[in-house]
Amino acid sequence: ELDSGEGLCLQRAWALSEGRGIYLPITEEPYTVMNYPPVFELFLSFFVKIFGPKLLLGRILSVTVTLFSCFLISRILMLKTKEMLISIIAGLLFIASGWVRTWSVLCRIDMLSIFFTLSGLLFFSRMKCRRNLFISACFFAGALFTRQSAVAAPLSCFLFLILSYLKPDWF
Repeated sequence: ELDSGEGLCLQRAWALSEGRGIYLPITEEPYTVMNYPPVFELFLSFFVKIFGPKLLLGRILSVTVTLFSCFLISRILMLKTKEMLISIIAGLLFIASGWVRTWSVLCRIDMLSIFFTLSGLLFFSRMKCRRNLFISACFFAGALFTRQSAVAAPLSCFLFLILSYLKPDWF
């Protein structure tokens, strides 16, 4: 299966690894538009600098963060439920999704954004000190700077903090 987005991610990572810009004028060739922030490409550019421009590098990066995401889901549930079996099943169900199986093997930004979001949720769920809240906010910022649509978890946590502070009767 071919996915044109993979080539664009790799091209931008290659450009970054060589110190070239990725935000080019749209009035001259190549006519490409950068529709996501360059966080995935920045991560990938470190590997491209060492091993050269290969799609396999981005695919390995995506698979790796997908596996870490499965672990994070299990860890979050383990903290909340204390049920080992349920936590492991939840992490495995994530990878069983057709959407995740399709996108996790491509050199694309999606799984890195999910990884950052889940990392933010893990630290938010362990919010016993301001440091964890700060770390959570950093991971959420990473998710938003990887993919702008990764706004649901940070917004939900922010609303939870506001409602916890205001303590309305219905909350």
